[in-house]
Amino acid sequence: MKTLLAIAITIAASLGLVNNVYAASPLKGGSCFTRSTIPDAYGVTYSCDYLGQVKNIKEIYDKGFRVINSVVISTSEGKGYFIIIEERK
Repeated sequence: MKTLLAIAITIAASLGLVNNVYAASPLKGGSCFTRSTIPDAYGVTYSCDYLGQVKNIKEIYDKGFRVINSVVISTSEGKGYFIIIEERK
């Protein structure tokens, strides 16, 4: 049965009926935060879901994610930079 399914998927992909099996899986998304309001400032690290600590936005892209939104927020502890990330296809 698994062999027939594999053959069917291979044929469908070769006919252009299936673009990418991976595309059907949900993307990961999350957020990153730093206490600095200046993005990519010297010595700043972001604490990110899925990625842990990253040094700059370029590193987020290098790890297969992209920034989809950002905002400066104020908390009781001061201001910070908050970004929303999404896994790239």
